[in-house]
Amino acid sequence: MPNDIQQILKSAVEHHQAGQLEAAAQGYEQILASDPTHGDALHLAGCVRYQKNDRNAGIALVRQAIAVNPGLAVAHDNLGLMLRSRGDLAAAEASHRRAAAANPDHPDAHNHLGVALVRQNRVAEGIECYRRAIALKPDHAEAHNNLGTALLAQGNLDEAAQSHHRAVVAKPDYVVPRRRSRAIAGCWPTTRTMLRRIATWAWR
Repeated sequence: MPNDIQQILKSAVEHHQAGQLEAAAQGYEQILASDPTHGDALHLAGCVRYQKNDRNAGIALVRQAIAVNPGLAVAHDNLGLMLRSRGDLAAAEASHRRAAAANPDHPDAHNHLGVALVRQNRVAEGIECYRRAIALKPDHAEAHNNLGTALLAQGNLDEAAQSHHRAVVAKPDYVVPRRRSRAIAGCWPTTRTMLRRIATWAWR
């Protein structure tokens, strides 16, 4: 990659991370004007479009990035998140599986695959994905939280509480698992119906 393109990309990513979407988009578009097949720029430009609520265009750009670079795991993973947000869970699952195949050591891909599976009522499969994410990144707060919620759906209160506690330890300002942990502690005795109601709170 030429040094000037690399520098433009670095600057655009910094703008993107700071939430300066217009400046980030300008940088990505500048790169694409010079190299229309630049996979990273296509992927990140798609993410910006999606964040600006131009969702179909965002998805199309990410798909272009994948066509250029099928091994770009993060693009597969982000495409899965985009597809999941519009309710296409089967397609989201497929994208997250491709992300995990492209980079088996990518904990977010396994965590996101778990969410897609659980939302299709395949809780046991989702739990295995969360455990894989945690094995790769023991302080993955979102995976601990999701594992706790899935275990709760199975009626496994003790391990669910432990998972939610680990989520809070990993991310002390993480409110959702803290609330769930307190709910579990305060619901003795309770019914399986109530447990499942708690487990329907938002997945992350």
